[in-house]
Amino acid sequence: MKNIRPTGAIQRLRQSKSGNVAVEFALVATPFLLLVTGIMELGMTYMASTLLENATEQAAREIRTGALQKAAAADEEKDAQQLFKETFCANMKGLISCDGTAKSYADVRNYSKFSEVDLSPPDTDEVTGVIITSFDPGTRDEVVLVRTYYRWDLVTPFLSRLLSGETDEEGHLILSSTVAFRNEPFKLE
Repeated sequence: MKNIRPTGAIQRLRQSKSGNVAVEFALVATPFLLLVTGIMELGMTYMASTLLENATEQAAREIRTGALQKAAAADEEKDAQQLFKETFCANMKGLISCDGTAKSYADVRNYSKFSEVDLSPPDTDEVTGVIITSFDPGTRDEVVLVRTYYRWDLVTPFLSRLLSGETDEEGHLILSSTVAFRNEPFKLE
């Protein structure tokens, strides 16, 4: 059997070391940068989720104490839902946008007992994909369920695939916050 030896150009290419660092950097840098971007995006998503929780809690407190219902009864221009959204958006602290786009939703329902609370996800419109919500803050001593949702834009493509159960068909991550409570015995005067 004859031993085949590389000839001229092939042998020089095998022995050349001039582009090794560039090739190794390209092979290592891409996954590293994707990993760093994914970590940063998960951190931003966690911070947005925490802001959503805080804003929901603050807006729900306005319902629980009756302040929202009293303000809506006194204000002829704004209803309770508009006042809730103003309170909610004021507590978002700029990271999450409340600029009127259909990215945030609030679903507020009341019940007579905690055992009647329905925690199933709200329906979405099959044509537009918009979450169908209702807004009924209730009166004194009623049980209220406040749920807020925010469509968070994901930047890293592989992250949307990893979180596929929590994303919509456009690849937005659906952040949500839920608060259930009994309204205080306030008077609407």
